[in-house]
Amino acid sequence: MTRKLSREEELEQCRDATCVIELLGRKHMMPIIFLFYENRDKPLRYNQIYKRFDISPKTLSERLKELDIMGIIERKAFNEIPPRVEYRLTDKGAALSVIFKTLEQWAEDYKHILIYPEIIEK
Repeated sequence: MTRKLSREEELEQCRDATCVIELLGRKHMMPIIFLFYENRDKPLRYNQIYKRFDISPKTLSERLKELDIMGIIERKAFNEIPPRVEYRLTDKGAALSVIFKTLEQWAEDYKHILIYPEIIEK
């Protein structure tokens, strides 16, 4: 009998495309990563991220923790009062820019299909 993997183990052992798609396909995950991509030259704070999405604080915290475990973002806590935490895209996370650039190009190339979805139904 094999034991069920913890969330951390699951994230650390994700090695194939199917697993990556499943993890990145979790609710709110790609929009959060895209926000980091758009702001790749500067750190983001929790409230900056929270204000951009219709997401519960619990879900946002979970997604940020998952992205940190996967090495896509890094979390830096400052020893200050009040506490300050910043999140930044890592080099590993920045490597996803190829995907976003490809999606941006695809959207530009096929915008007529995106604007007129009834074409897809025919």
